[in-house]
Amino acid sequence: MPRFLKISLLTLVILSAFTVNSWAQSVADLVITSGSPTVTPSSVAPGGTILLSSWTVKNQGTASSGYFENGFYLSADSTITSSDTYLDGNANTSLETGAQFTWGGPDLVIPASTSPGTYYVGILVDKNNQVTESNETNNYVSRQITVTASTTCSTWADVVAKYQEYKNGDATFREVIECFKERREHRMDE
Repeated sequence: MPRFLKISLLTLVILSAFTVNSWAQSVADLVITSGSPTVTPSSVAPGGTILLSSWTVKNQGTASSGYFENGFYLSADSTITSSDTYLDGNANTSLETGAQFTWGGPDLVIPASTSPGTYYVGILVDKNNQVTESNETNNYVSRQITVTASTTCSTWADVVAKYQEYKNGDATFREVIECFKERREHRMDE
């Protein structure tokens, strides 16, 4: 084999190895840097509304992420996956290397069919695994909540009690309004 052909083949092998190696190292890594969200209230009846705190997603990888979707889930355990109960979601167009984006906290409704018990509400970035990442296990955070037995607001005392929960930080103002509306409907039925 001629010498220049050996050098050309060797150069091609080296360049191919460098290209493959460089590609393997340049991937995104999405992570929630704000930690576990605050959930208000931490106890809620089925059909009730909770508010999550704002949260930040960062691309700590070595390549742009491209478009990805995020989900908010209700789970029986602290590990949040796309197979948990989906509550709502949003999406990011793309995050460059080192870039981050802070989302405002969403209002989430706990499904009316949820049985009382201990659950976790969580955020899962890249919920559809659209982004190739160096670490696929760091895409979620969660916070424990309690789903209480369903309550009704059939008396004015129930409305006052719900307002007191709101003042103590254990209910949202929306829940107070819903309780008031429910009491008004009961009154019409009397």
